[in-house]
Amino acid sequence: MIRAAANPRPFVASLDVVRAVTIVSVIMVHSTWFTANGGGSIGAGAFLSILHFTRESFMALTGFVLTYSLWERTPKWGKFWIKRYRLIAIPYILWSAAYLTLTISVWPVGPYMARLLQDLPTGAAWFHLYYLLITMQFYLLMPGFLWVIRKCQDHPGWLLGLAATLEVMLMAYDQYGLSSHPAGINAYTGTEVWTYGLYFIVGGVMAAHWTAISEWLNSHAKSVAIYLAVSIALMLTAYFGQLQGQASRINFADAVLQPAMVPESLAVFMALVRVGLWYQKYWQRPKVPWHARFVKRIADGSFGMYLMHPMILAGWLWVVKFLGWKPNHIVLDAVTISLLVISSVWVTGWLARTRWSPWLIGRSAIQARPLRGAASRDEKTWLPSEA
Repeated sequence: MIRAAANPRPFVASLDVVRAVTIVSVIMVHSTWFTANGGGSIGAGAFLSILHFTRESFMALTGFVLTYSLWERTPKWGKFWIKRYRLIAIPYILWSAAYLTLTISVWPVGPYMARLLQDLPTGAAWFHLYYLLITMQFYLLMPGFLWVIRKCQDHPGWLLGLAATLEVMLMAYDQYGLSSHPAGINAYTGTEVWTYGLYFIVGGVMAAHWTAISEWLNSHAKSVAIYLAVSIALMLTAYFGQLQGQASRINFADAVLQPAMVPESLAVFMALVRVGLWYQKYWQRPKVPWHARFVKRIADGSFGMYLMHPMILAGWLWVVKFLGWKPNHIVLDAVTISLLVISSVWVTGWLARTRWSPWLIGRSAIQARPLRGAASRDEKTWLPSEA
């Protein structure tokens, strides 16, 4: 049996860049979709196809963080589940209830509660809540997942190769073999944990071999950049190839779950980790620059930002419509992205200082975390923010 290590593993500061860029990219995706005609503009569709790495990036982060924090110890799984589900299930229920009010009246309460109970098992209360549902599924599978990563520690290539093969096959099945909501496997496409199996495994393998992988990334920056450029070119080639010059095919061409997204998502995640390894030097200075403090604040508040930004977006779009403001789509998109990032960072920071923070944002998000040293063995925060 693996016992708790005497000294916890060092905090991986470079992942804060991954968190910050990923959550800002999520906001960019949703803003572009609603303000720049993401479903009807070929240019916006191309932009979205590049940014659709976000969910895969978060899955890889989740796999990394949990594996890294548990690698040298075996937790009491009952205690693990209670702590984790308490910090994600309650926000999931509360935010589902809040978002549902945007589409259905709370009164009479009977139909509202019936709809809420219907949406909770599928994450259908709002378009972004699927991630919390997937995370809760992954928590349940964590004992077996950790066992597999440990068993394959000496042969990670075989595990990654198998996972990548299955991922590409599943994405091809989703994109080319099924309707939008198939009746068979992946009946709720995108909300089932195995949809992102490769990315959880990539995160787990990176955590298990972090020292070697970080050294490789530091010494192969050019290779990472080339892989990133090639994968983006492949994604755009797939997008325009599937588009066939027809705007009516944009939603199909820029779909998140398609084979071309696999290499691109992995390339972007790898590149962001590499950038993080370079950028972390700013947090190690005696006086941390303003931009590094801002990136850290975004990273620390990423979960709260994820939960609330569609609510702010809905309110902002109502204001734009009420005022009759009709600027250029690019201008409106840029303004909306800036507004969502700044406002969600501020609101998350405010909520983090209240007694309701664990129930609304899953943790006390803005806190004094050491930039060096050890991560707590008994984390009290939501998983993608500590490792």
